[in-house]
Amino acid sequence: MILLLELVALVVGLVGVFVSGVQVYWRRESVYGDTLTGLIFATLSFLLVLWLIRSNSHIGGVLRRHCADLRHFMAACSAVQIVVISLAAGICEEVLFRGFLQSWLSHLSSPAAGLLVASLVFALLHYASFIYFAATFLVGIAFGVCYRMTESLLCVAVWHAAYDLFVLTVMLRFPHLLRLAEAR
Repeated sequence: MILLLELVALVVGLVGVFVSGVQVYWRRESVYGDTLTGLIFATLSFLLVLWLIRSNSHIGGVLRRHCADLRHFMAACSAVQIVVISLAAGICEEVLFRGFLQSWLSHLSSPAAGLLVASLVFALLHYASFIYFAATFLVGIAFGVCYRMTESLLCVAVWHAAYDLFVLTVMLRFPHLLRLAEAR
C-alpha cells in the first residue's frame, strides 16, 4: 500500500511537470556533490529529530507515540523493504512536492508562496497530529529551501530518502534509541 501511494505521487508529479512545463532542476554539475550534501543534511536532521524524540518534552512524547504506532504498522518489514520504502518516499515525494508543486506554484506566484504551499500540502498529507503536522511542515520548508538553494532535486531526494532510512531503521531495529518502550 505504501509503495502504491508513492507511485501515485510520482505519476502525479511527473504528469504535473510535463503538463505545466515548469523547469525542474534534477541535479547540479556533480552527482557526487549533490548526493554527499543530501547525506550530510539527512544525518544532521536525523540527529536533531533523534534528540527531539528522546527529549522529556510534550513534543518528544507525542513523537514517540507516533513512532511506536508506525513501528507496529511496519513491524514485518525486512531490511530490503525498508530501503525500498525509503527510496520510494525520497524520490516520489520530492518529484511531486518540490519538483512539480513548489516549482509550479513559484512560477505562478512567488518563490515564497510556492515553498509555503508545497510544504503545507506535504505536511497535510503526512498528518498524524498537530505536532507531527508542524514538524513535517518545517521539514517541508527545509527540503524546499534546500531545493531552491541547490537547484538539485537529487540532493533533496537523497536527503529525504536517507533520513527516512535512518529513522525507519532505528525505529524498527533499535527502538530503545528512541525510547519507544516509554511511548505507550
